[in-house]
Amino acid sequence: MIEFGQFVLPNGLKVVTIENHRAPLVAVDLVYHVGSKNETWGRTGFAHLFEHLMFEGSKNAPGKMFDHVLQNAGGENNAYTTEDLTNYYDILPSHQLELAFWLESDRMRFLNISQESLDLQRDVVMEERRQRVDNQPYGTAMENMSSRLYKQHPYRWPVIGHMDHLTEATLDDVQSFYQRFYAPDNATLIVAGDIDPTRVADLIHHYFGEFAPAGNQKTTIPFDEPLSADIREVIYDQIQLPAVFIGLRTVEETHPDYLPLDLLSDILTHGKSSRLYEKLVYNRRMAQSVVSFQEQNEHPGAFLIYAIARPGGSLREIETAIDEEIAELVAKPVLETELQKVKNLSVSALISRMQGIANQADFISRYCGLYNRPELVNQLIGQILAVTPDDIRRVAGTWLQSRHRVVLDYLPKSNS
Repeated sequence: MIEFGQFVLPNGLKVVTIENHRAPLVAVDLVYHVGSKNETWGRTGFAHLFEHLMFEGSKNAPGKMFDHVLQNAGGENNAYTTEDLTNYYDILPSHQLELAFWLESDRMRFLNISQESLDLQRDVVMEERRQRVDNQPYGTAMENMSSRLYKQHPYRWPVIGHMDHLTEATLDDVQSFYQRFYAPDNATLIVAGDIDPTRVADLIHHYFGEFAPAGNQKTTIPFDEPLSADIREVIYDQIQLPAVFIGLRTVEETHPDYLPLDLLSDILTHGKSSRLYEKLVYNRRMAQSVVSFQEQNEHPGAFLIYAIARPGGSLREIETAIDEEIAELVAKPVLETELQKVKNLSVSALISRMQGIANQADFISRYCGLYNRPELVNQLIGQILAVTPDDIRRVAGTWLQSRHRVVLDYLPKSNS
């Protein structure tokens, strides 16, 4: 259970406070409700590129002053971008809290965006893409999967963006992106740790209260119709072993079926005693690894299963074995003991995420930044424990058995 307070400034900035006096530290998360799904085709990767640009200096903290000042005060900071949001976080001694507010407020409204900084960070992001995607075995699999699962929705492109779009980004493009999305009415500020909520409120009014709202962040996002047929493709890559990737469009994280699907993925592949690991890796020795997960997205996401074959293993036999296990889940409810095992794993992970100020701030930031509903974090354990074997059987049949899918066979280029 995370106890919190909340209020909203007249300019629309949402604030959540969490008192935790166990250590003289404070975590400050500033979440902007903008991710890769708020981009447009031709300008993909902007949200992530902007995460980098936010560390290039602002009016009163130019250059690398943000990092230097924070580190000299005993703090640390970083950021991350998803399909749905961008989170900037600072962790520092509690008596330095005002410093974090000064730095974050300055770059919210007075960021320095120059051609030099754009060129520098664009090169950094492009190199990041090369290392994490283009030059990684199976690194393009999720990108290739998403571009086939979605034809309209912006989840079809990767958070890191496409090389040609990053190359074509102009200074006017990024300045417009900043002015549109980096405003108080599109942000949530989470402050957790050794704090006095009254003083926190006074400081936030002082540093953020005079900023005008932008009022124009609404993005018209097209949604896809269900797939009308299976999509199957072969992709040759610089890999040693074949792999099969299976994707099915499912639900958003606030949908009632999200948690049952999440638990179902653990039943299938979490640990060596999971169903698909035992079947594919241990018993039949068809695959050397198998993974599944339900995507956690603001809009309807996907359920993914992938397996890397052993030398000489058949991808079709692996896919058939996966389908057999799904059919078994639909035909026969899981045992209460099997379901309880994965519930325990999920609850344990949630409790871990509620420990420590940095974890608390990060955990609650998603539910604040996307839905303005921080109370959702305190409902998750009860919702997990309420999932029944019939729920698992129902979602397996509804979302994994009776829907069209995308199947990508990744084969070594030497086989092409």
